[in-house]
Order: sequence, then C-alpha cells, then structure tokens
Amino acid sequence: LAGVLAQRRRAVARGEQPAALLETELNGVLERRAQALASRTGAPVAASLPWIQLEARLWLYALAPRRWLQAARPAAGERWFHVHRQGQNLGNQQGFVILAAVEIPIAHGLLHLWFGAWVAGIVTALSLYGWIFLWAELRAARWRPVALDSRTLHLRHGLIDELRVPRSAIAAVELHHGAVPRRAAGRRRMVGMGRANLHLRLLPGTRLATLFGERDVHDIFLGVDEPERLRAALLDTGTSA
Repeated sequence: LAGVLAQRRRAVARGEQPAALLETELNGVLERRAQALASRTGAPVAASLPWIQLEARLWLYALAPRRWLQAARPAAGERWFHVHRQGQNLGNQQGFVILAAVEIPIAHGLLHLWFGAWVAGIVTALSLYGWIFLWAELRAARWRPVALDSRTLHLRHGLIDELRVPRSAIAAVELHHGAVPRRAAGRRRMVGMGRANLHLRLLPGTRLATLFGERDVHDIFLGVDEPERLRAALLDTGTSA
C-alpha cells in the first residue's frame, strides 16, 4: 500500500493523470505477491486474495488524499458511471459517518465509568475501526465508479460490492422504479444508501465471482447516477466515452 501510494504521489507531482483507479495498481501488486507466494510455498491463496484486497482497499480509500483519487481517468475504451448522487447516497452516508463520530467519545466515557478502562478501550478501538470502514465506504462511493468496456461490466458499489459481469451474459437492461424485491438466492442489490434505478437480467446459468466464491446470479438491481446513459451504453456495441 505504501509503495502504491508513493508511486501515485510521484505521478501526480509530474502532472500525470493515470488512466486507472488507484486500487487497480494495488490489486495488481497484491495479485503478483499472491502468485509469488503460491509458487514458492504451494499454499492456495486464491480464496483469501479477495479478502486481502478488501482490507487493502479499505485503508487505501481511508488514507489516500482526495486529489489522488480525483486524478484517475478511464482507461482507453472504458466508460465510467458514478453512484454517489443516486437516491442521496453520498449525503446519507455522510450523515451516518457524522453520527458515528459523535457517538464514539460519548460511548467511551460511559463505558469507562460503568465497566472500567479496559472494556472502554477495547470497545472504542473496535468502534474506531468501524468508523474508518464507514469513512472509506463513503469515499469509495464517491470515487469508485462502475466501469464498462467492450466485454465486461465491472460493477462496484462502495468497498465491498464488486462483480464482473460479461456483457454477453446480460439478457435485458431495464430502468427500475419503486421498491426492490427482497433478497433471495441469485438476486443482488447494489444501491448503497441510495435506491435502485436499473435492473439487469442475466442469462440462466450465469455464475459470477463474489467475495464468498462463485454464485449463481440472475438479477442485479443497481443504483447509478445516470441509469439511462448506462442502459444506452449496454445496448450499444461501442465503448467510446
């Protein structure tokens, strides 16, 4: 993480605008390290790599300066679709982050009075980690967009949600209005603290890699800032910006 941040700092100082998200560089480093470890020890690392990338992504979005996150631009042949304005997603998360920050010192003081310093310290440390996660989630919602190229729809929503959907597996793209159906096997909701405005129907038998391994997915309800633009891009065969 320190190496990737230092590399981006030098690039920004030179006035460059990297054509990739900062996390793309970090994921590449982690994948190369994992492959080297697997070849040297023979230990399987494929199952744990997504969790390592998630933890690294948390600290990346929590610590990276705003101007470095803003400096990223889409790669050639790629379009980006942001998710922070839909349904007041970013504003709702900001309110939640502020409330959590106010609650931590109050809870620490009460726990210190009622249960002692050790309990207060442990709970506060866990609460601070949780707040850092919320802060990173907020910044990821702002600067971690959905991406589309000629072959793949790369769905990203906050820190955790991430799916790579082959365009060939998308059977239909529909604008969505109203409530989202309840969670069920094969149905994914990627809305953050906003609302779904796009419904992707996938072909039967589509399996996608998730944080918990491959899963059958047939419906995805998605919240994006410009649902009409994303729908038109998915129905188009080109990928020009």
